[in-house]
Amino acid sequence: MEIWATRIKEDLSGLFRGKLDVSRVASIVYSQDGGVTREAPCGVALPEDAEDLVVLVQYCHEHSIPMTVRGAGTSLFGQSLGPGLIIDVSASMNRVLSMSERTVRVEPGITIDELNRRLRPYGREFGVYPLDSAVATVGGVVGVDGIGPHGLRHGAAHDHVASLQVMLARGTQFTAGLEPLAMPDRQAPENQPHQVKRTIICRLESILRNEAALIKASQPGVTLLRRGGYQLRGVLTEERLDLCRLLVGSEGTLGLYTGITLHTTPLPAHRGVLLLLCPTLDSAIEVVHQVRVMEPAACDLVDRRILTLARELDDRFLMIIPPTIEAAVLIEVTAETESECREQLTSLRRCTARIAEGHLTAYEANSPSDVEFLWSLSRKILPQLEKPRGGMRTVRIFDDLVVPPEALAEFLAKAHKAFQMADISAVMYSHAAMGVVHFRPLLTDRAAWPVAALEQLQYALYEAAWSLGGCIGSTQGLGSLRTSALREQYGSLCDIFKEVKNIFDPEGLLAPGHVVPAAARVGWGTAFPSASQQARAVEPIHFSGRELKSTFEQELPVQAPTGELVELCHSWPQGEAIEAVNACNGCGNCRREDRSHRMCPFFHVTHQEVSSPRAKAVVFRDTLSGRLAPETLTRPEMLPILNSCFNCQQCSLECPSHVDIPRMAIELKGQAAAQQGVSRVDWLLSRPDVWGPWGSWLAPVLNPLLNWSTFRRVLELLTGVARERRLPLFSRKSFLQQTAQQAVEVPQSASEPVAGQKKPLQPVVYFVDHFANYHDTELAMAFSRVLEHLGFELIVPKGQLASGMALISAGELPAARELALENLRVLAPHARDGLRIICTEPTAALCLKKEYPRLTQHPDAELVAQQTVEAGAFLAELAAQGRLPIPTEPLAMTPLRAVYHTPCHLKSLGERQPLLEICRLIPKLELHAVERGCSGMAGTFGLSSKNFQTSMKIGHELMETMRSRDWDFGVTECSGCRLQMTQRTATPTLHPIKLMAMAYGLMPELKARFKHQTRKYTLE
Repeated sequence: MEIWATRIKEDLSGLFRGKLDVSRVASIVYSQDGGVTREAPCGVALPEDAEDLVVLVQYCHEHSIPMTVRGAGTSLFGQSLGPGLIIDVSASMNRVLSMSERTVRVEPGITIDELNRRLRPYGREFGVYPLDSAVATVGGVVGVDGIGPHGLRHGAAHDHVASLQVMLARGTQFTAGLEPLAMPDRQAPENQPHQVKRTIICRLESILRNEAALIKASQPGVTLLRRGGYQLRGVLTEERLDLCRLLVGSEGTLGLYTGITLHTTPLPAHRGVLLLLCPTLDSAIEVVHQVRVMEPAACDLVDRRILTLARELDDRFLMIIPPTIEAAVLIEVTAETESECREQLTSLRRCTARIAEGHLTAYEANSPSDVEFLWSLSRKILPQLEKPRGGMRTVRIFDDLVVPPEALAEFLAKAHKAFQMADISAVMYSHAAMGVVHFRPLLTDRAAWPVAALEQLQYALYEAAWSLGGCIGSTQGLGSLRTSALREQYGSLCDIFKEVKNIFDPEGLLAPGHVVPAAARVGWGTAFPSASQQARAVEPIHFSGRELKSTFEQELPVQAPTGELVELCHSWPQGEAIEAVNACNGCGNCRREDRSHRMCPFFHVTHQEVSSPRAKAVVFRDTLSGRLAPETLTRPEMLPILNSCFNCQQCSLECPSHVDIPRMAIELKGQAAAQQGVSRVDWLLSRPDVWGPWGSWLAPVLNPLLNWSTFRRVLELLTGVARERRLPLFSRKSFLQQTAQQAVEVPQSASEPVAGQKKPLQPVVYFVDHFANYHDTELAMAFSRVLEHLGFELIVPKGQLASGMALISAGELPAARELALENLRVLAPHARDGLRIICTEPTAALCLKKEYPRLTQHPDAELVAQQTVEAGAFLAELAAQGRLPIPTEPLAMTPLRAVYHTPCHLKSLGERQPLLEICRLIPKLELHAVERGCSGMAGTFGLSSKNFQTSMKIGHELMETMRSRDWDFGVTECSGCRLQMTQRTATPTLHPIKLMAMAYGLMPELKARFKHQTRKYTLE
């Protein structure tokens, strides 16, 4: 295989402009999708555009290399897995090519939400948006002819596709649409696009006419949903052949989409949602039947388990959903006016009023926010079920079963019996008015799955659907996992599918084994395995410490580990590492691109799978299992994965399963650092306690030099600090030095009041961290004065060091552990006395509360963590107790407008912007919170020249916001965010504690900090 890898890279060098990765790491990263099986490819290609794709496809055709196209990689049944090369079109082929009044032409890799974001200003939308529309690509949805909850209104993908630009396995491109049967012969060579398309149409016409009776008997007439496989009925008319209709839903097995022209639809003027809570599942199904005739935009059904979880996760659902409810029906209507929308909802309530003897409970939503809240039952609550709870989790195995809507009750009864026979519980969610049902069995996450029982249950569900005229593969395709079941659904029509496949892809190079079973063939000698050999190299997923084999390939071998089991650098309790990696189900939600979600800032910039949190989970899993040799972590191909995490921790916060990806990334970095160390730049920047004292000692000389461009170039060469980065000045004396005389340890009797005096408030401890200690000593002074003003005695312990988060993020775990133990030695005595340990730096609070306990496993670590609190949270506690005076002094004579940025680590602490709410009480201050994603600074990450451009790209939107003339200054708790917010603007940024100190009249000298910055390279 290494010979093949070397040759393909050499052959395509200089020809293929995109990224080509044939390493073991790429094979592992692309070996899984959103389903439960694995298949390792031999390489991955990320083409830049259609021209780049031509070069790649022609090469693969010449050398008989199988190709499988991939979008977001969220498919459940192996559509994005395959042998040979995986062609990832989501990274670069994600552009809007053209737009007209009613159509839009796009590349296949653009996500549905991104496309609709572009269309929204024009009052249009692409109406097919499944539940994962934030990550699902247009090419993926068209490839499976997808349909979402609003299929009743918008139909399926094929209803919106006007034409397709298609590339065949030989590299030939043509436009596919509604084609005339009598295409003129242009006397062109046979391999020219026109002649190729003419030949395809002639051969298709012959097959479709000869097999018309079989096609008519096997595929029903006009229906909302297709039946899986290739859609053959309705493709041929007397004069035309709808080539586009055939290619939609072909799952990348007939051709690759390079351009997709879509019909757009007007945005609904008004939307209304009715939530009907039903005492029984039967009454819910009766509601569905009554509602269908009124033609709503959507009609979904959720079961008791989803409702129970909704009550647990959202207090609003707790208030409206009684615990006795067994099912709920979610109905949406659209109208041109709000009154018409309300009338439709009223009619729906009347229509269903007599069901269950009038015991239905109904809730209406008419405002956009209320509509989205009710739809969160499916978009937000349903994914939460995939998080392990009580040792159980839902698994997406039995999705996409379709029956005629009128047979829904009978099908659910048969399915319930099948689950009882298998002794397996499940969650059910259904697009009920369309007859689409998704079952997600509840399986243990700590023991082997009952594979035999699951297989029997699967076929029982398939048989139940087939017996009622239903099918599989209608909305989410077949992939490699369900292709072998297609013959039982279609019988001899599968032979026609094979003939169609042979017309477009006679060599069987496109997505082998999908829709049409792969046939044995001769590949590239011994350097590249044949398709049949590759298909049998499927790796069963490593789940909960056991191997779950492919549902249809029980006899597949398990690949032996390639390396030894590693000794973990982080302190993982027994079994916790396995549980952490098992929590990731590959759903791909971490690939979200909208900046309203911060997960993941690196993926927002690169759009590459290797930058996604999911990739780190896959690599960590295979490192644990021994499939990936530890020495692989030090190879160049691993750098894009290791370097695309700076421990912002937003992925674990926003992931539906709350997978602890940051800890996995730190472990991987720790493994690499243990083998080869870290770079000189990373070593230096992760140790502020080393250079901080020197900076303060040399401040009189160093601070002026930092504004000299020549010195900045020298500094970059010596230390790796980016010459363009605006740096903070050093304080001539650190805060710990300034308070050395006052930082006296509190004696045991300090909390006892002196006779005749009022009992003072309990003393508190201040953990300063490096930035407030060496750079922004004014912040530390402002905080101390605020607490003194509130009646607290502030203790600043001697000997405290930096928190060590920079060391942890760099993977230098031994050094971080040593530093943590020293800080624990200093802080633990105060924690034992019951004193609160307060941090003005959110990162420091997060490090003490979360990282120290699992880094050290020291008995004092948990005690210190329990007593640690972020400064804003501490002041919010006082405000809730009525002990925080309202600030009364304006910051300036004229009203001020400021913009507030929430630090990532403050979000990770679970705090809800406490200082923002407190500072809004300051007179003549208008404080606006904006969400522009991660700042991209991440402590010392953005300081280095190697990371500077990436940091700037991540923080671009936030910096552009700061450049607006609408704001007098910025506000944030994080010192790193402050550096980024001031990088491209003269507008200053302050810590909210400083605002409080000024508003209390404690530090009037700080008002000078409102002046605009005048220096290019440093912060004043």
